[in-house]
Amino acid sequence: MSAYPVRGRHAFIRGGRTFFLTDPVICADGLIDRWGTVTVDEFAGELRSG
Repeated sequence: MSAYPVRGRHAFIRGGRTFFLTDPVICADGLIDRWGTVTVDEFAGELRSG
């Protein structure tokens, strides 16, 4: 994960049939840490898939 986090927001992450509240961190280098680090494109794909 980047050493320069920009902003975090609350989000629900689905784990099977359970939802968890988490605070993903959006970093200046374009990575998002939300229970593991992904790129913006990977994150967008996760949002589209529900």
